[in-house]
Amino acid sequence: MQDRAVDYKLFSMLQSMSFLTKDNVRFVYKKHPQYGNLTRPRLLELYNENCKDSKDLISLSTLGRKLRLFKSIGMMSEEFIIDRFDKRVAAYVLLENYRTYQYIPLDTLQYLANTASSSVIKIYAYLLNKHIYKQKTNQFYSFTLQELAEQIGITDFNNGNTRRVKDCLNSLLSVDLISYADYYVTIDSGVPSPRMRLTSANQHYKKLIK
Repeated sequence: MQDRAVDYKLFSMLQSMSFLTKDNVRFVYKKHPQYGNLTRPRLLELYNENCKDSKDLISLSTLGRKLRLFKSIGMMSEEFIIDRFDKRVAAYVLLENYRTYQYIPLDTLQYLANTASSSVIKIYAYLLNKHIYKQKTNQFYSFTLQELAEQIGITDFNNGNTRRVKDCLNSLLSVDLISYADYYVTIDSGVPSPRMRLTSANQHYKKLIK
């Protein structure tokens, strides 16, 4: 999915607060044992607390629009479920097999939700899924900066946007979530074209403070 309107930081925040029912349905309590009553104003407060840049702060109406989008494309629903204690509770139900987050452990999602931008989260999820798929056949996944730019909704691939993608990669490299090697291939015009070979994509980040 390449819709820039999808806020992967918000979705990863919800994932990091989630639990499983006995039937393995992933959900977030609306009356959460750790975060309290998760009304939309409370979700907004939690979201904005983790914004490093004031430009990333959102309003209550924007949060509502993002949640409605999640529901409209099948990422989330709001309903009553039976929790693991056999109690009927109001919940945000998350689509567990949604491919972007299929392989990301909750502690890593919590870390990313607290420290990373939506672009970093989406690039990490994209590369992790590609890496796991390729490893099934003992291959490495190769990618370009422009490919990653497209994954976060960038269509005008200029120097500024190249820097933005590189910054996202550096963020992931710094905590060992990915590693890659640079190489070149010769295209039809005879000009060397840069590529990256993904050598690892880890499901757990390097904890500098334990």
